[in-house]
Amino acid sequence: MNALTLLRYLFGHAGAIRKVASSPMAVPVGLLLVFSAAVARNYDQEWFGGPPTWLLPPLVVSVISGFWLLLFVSRAWAEEPLRESLHVGGFWGITCSFFGLFWMTAPIAWLYAIPLERYCDPLTAARGNVWLLAVVSVWRVLLMSRVVSVISGWSFARCFGLVLLPASLEAVVFSIAGDSIGQRLMKSMGGLRNSPAEDVMFAAYNVAANIALCALLATLVIRGLFAIWKKPPPSTWAPEIDLKPSRGPWIFLALVAGLWACACVVPQSELKLTHEATLLAKKKDWPGLMTFLSKHRREDFAPAVTLPPSPWEFHTQRDVPQALRHVTPESPAWVQEVYLGYMEALISQERWYYSQGGYEDTSWLIPAVENLRGGREMLQRCKWKLKDAMAEPRRNIADSREPTALMSEVLNYAAP
Repeated sequence: MNALTLLRYLFGHAGAIRKVASSPMAVPVGLLLVFSAAVARNYDQEWFGGPPTWLLPPLVVSVISGFWLLLFVSRAWAEEPLRESLHVGGFWGITCSFFGLFWMTAPIAWLYAIPLERYCDPLTAARGNVWLLAVVSVWRVLLMSRVVSVISGWSFARCFGLVLLPASLEAVVFSIAGDSIGQRLMKSMGGLRNSPAEDVMFAAYNVAANIALCALLATLVIRGLFAIWKKPPPSTWAPEIDLKPSRGPWIFLALVAGLWACACVVPQSELKLTHEATLLAKKKDWPGLMTFLSKHRREDFAPAVTLPPSPWEFHTQRDVPQALRHVTPESPAWVQEVYLGYMEALISQERWYYSQGGYEDTSWLIPAVENLRGGREMLQRCKWKLKDAMAEPRRNIADSREPTALMSEVLNYAAP
């Protein structure tokens, strides 16, 4: 097995599929490729200097999905002469052969490494990531259908149904389990970490769930579950049993590792700075955070990660006004722009006045914002939201004091 074998396998070459299926090196090589796919998903999203928690989820998900798919297609391995070439017999031989083929699809996920956030605005990058996720998903379903077809000798249409059924069931289960699981998984797999793009991701998640449900119903109606266990015609191909010691494509894998190491240099340096900013935000050291940010350019930080504190996370919304209060007209223009944008996003969600605990706590808003670059324009864009918020009957406030004079000024400023 060499690099050419892997390339041909990814495009469904029958000889490459058979060679991978009978190779004892397929499982270790496949595991390394799974880890490379984890790097592709996270090299511009996670700082590798911390705990390597980003390595485990792809492996766990692949093991669960692999065994789930194996329940439906294991008969393809049990009923054909490939078992004669397996180095380990019985259940373990079938499992190792299957997972070697299943994990060898991991390089398709290298498409996630395309740094769309560097060249597109957040919404365009989110749409691009959704399309990449769709391409990878369809490619894997088609490739595994081809793999089962080659191994079993069954028709591609039959094998496509066998693969599509568990894949659709899995997607439907995630959609039934709720947003917290399904949407989080889709964000991880597609590399969608940019909060302004959540609407795009949620819409794509709903479309994917509906497509999965339709595919599941269509598969059940057309084929029926009984077709899974129906005895197929015997396979006609004879396996090529190679008695020579198997060798993996180690030179190719070393080259891939070197290329990934080079690709990670710039994103990881950006993520290290982003990580340092996050630590300051966790300590609530807002003066220190603004001083730290002022020493750098926006381009020095990871473009795919939201600088703290995020206005789109519930547990950090209260921190946005506190951070903004330490932004001064002397702060770099990009810092003023970022945190004014955060405040505008918070106001647009109509949650900012809840997070402040009352009207008096918001008396800093106009004097703090109007002198910043673009501050008056931001207040003008948000004047209706400001007026509605200030005119809203008090909630979660025990007393019934009237708004202060400064709050009246805010109402007048926000008036049309």
